[in-house]
Amino acid sequence: MNIRVATVADIDDYMVVRLAVKENVLTNPSLVTKEDNIAYLTEHGRGWVSEIDQKIVGFAIVSIQKRNVWALFVLPEFEGKGIGSKLHVIMLQWYFSHTHETIWLSTDKTSNAAKFYKSKGWIQVGDYGNNEFKFEMSQKDWELQNNSNQKNMIENITYGKAKLSDSLRISVLFKTIYVQTYESKGVTFEFANFVTQRFSPENIEKIIQSEKTDLIVAYIEDNPIGAAQINYDTICKIRKTPVTELDKLYVLPNYHGKGVGAGLMTQVEEKLKAKGIKEVNLIVYIHNQKAVKFYQKTGFVTLGNFDYQMEENSYVNLVMNKVL
Repeated sequence: MNIRVATVADIDDYMVVRLAVKENVLTNPSLVTKEDNIAYLTEHGRGWVSEIDQKIVGFAIVSIQKRNVWALFVLPEFEGKGIGSKLHVIMLQWYFSHTHETIWLSTDKTSNAAKFYKSKGWIQVGDYGNNEFKFEMSQKDWELQNNSNQKNMIENITYGKAKLSDSLRISVLFKTIYVQTYESKGVTFEFANFVTQRFSPENIEKIIQSEKTDLIVAYIEDNPIGAAQINYDTICKIRKTPVTELDKLYVLPNYHGKGVGAGLMTQVEEKLKAKGIKEVNLIVYIHNQKAVKFYQKTGFVTLGNFDYQMEENSYVNLVMNKVL
């Protein structure tokens, strides 16, 4: 499933969804014109579409001007798959990042949609017309609901040793995080070559199969969201002595600040202690201060600097160590 911002070119396709729903039926399609849709997408607020196999199966539109949810619909055959929930989160995150005003919506009193909104923390404030309820969501209520969702999400994170069947997804995970973290001047050829070779599915398979490495993965609903790689056969760049190294600890940006990195670090340290290993090194780019501060917080100290050479450029890295 892919969710992206809706464009004017999507209107005809997402209106197919609108006309296919079994609840909150649009009995007179002429009441919602293309001009209305264009205005909501380009002037009032923003919309999103959910695609499966390049087919739009759901959409959501919110208006800042009118402070309301104008649309949130999913094709009947795709209901119950979490599409509406994901659109709902993206929509409200965007809305409350642009305004602090309470938002409202209306929906049929007898619909499953009414139950859906109640389950998401919307407050029923009265009737809207003859057959609909009016719901509201304040920014405070949204933040409380969102924090609750994050807590539930953290509780659903699992950790495990990477499997060969994970190779492609871990490859994409590493490439995505690396580009988002280190890109500063666009994707150079040097950068592209490094990412493509270092994080290829074939290379990930070798890491998983090697007796000299361990790859621990963080999952949500069996999908990788982060990973930590341990190398057991390395030489310290500063002391020039054998040492175990935390080669990488990557977490998708959407899951930063949710305890995933700390969870992976705990898994790494428990594995090393079980093997009788007394210390661990890591190497981190000196300008990646977010990572540096995280490692310092977890007990790593700097041993010195190390220049990492790519094709044409070298980059100053910190060599850090932690005694377990």
